[in-house]
Amino acid sequence: MSAPLSPARIDEDLPTDFLPVGNLQIQVPERSRKIVIAYDHSENSDATFAKVIKLGLVCPSDALYIVHVIEQKDIQNLFTSPFQTGMPPNCDARSTVHSVTEGFLIELKTLLSTNGFHNVTTDVILGDSKESLVDYCRANQPDFLICSSRGLNVVKKVVMGSTSSFLTKNVPCPVLICKLTAEEIDERKKYAGVKRYHFEHLLGAIKAKYK
Repeated sequence: MSAPLSPARIDEDLPTDFLPVGNLQIQVPERSRKIVIAYDHSENSDATFAKVIKLGLVCPSDALYIVHVIEQKDIQNLFTSPFQTGMPPNCDARSTVHSVTEGFLIELKTLLSTNGFHNVTTDVILGDSKESLVDYCRANQPDFLICSSRGLNVVKKVVMGSTSSFLTKNVPCPVLICKLTAEEIDERKKYAGVKRYHFEHLLGAIKAKYK
């Protein structure tokens, strides 16, 4: 197996309005809280992050742990998509997806610092999203976990089960499930081009390493 790649990096930051500025007008908690945020780069995930900042559910004094769990299907999707074009045959899929994901989280961390959040940790994990988040919370002992509701239809909920329901029952801390409106999700579509640009260029940095 190939050695792990360092995070992919590009010399361009995310727009400052990609996430809101930390709300300094809210009542500051008596102590700094440790909050885990489950993040998967989706519009739902971005909308959830923006909403909890706007509502003051997370504040600049908190220690934020942003964790992205990469499942096998994520690796397969990347390497059967237009992003695969130009990838050398010796490219390791797992390392590449990990590197690109980690690179984007670093960009997110930089933006959060600009917007007032200076105590941010990012982690990328390969595995099952449900079990990995449970293990992560057991290891880090946060005050609570934030995740978005994926809005599965009835059939999918019966067959697959709800991730949020599983987490609520199994993580050793309270779980804040952020319910989103259609308007809040649609609002994130304006950033689709920005995100695609960043992912393409992060992947381009990986391709250059293999040449």
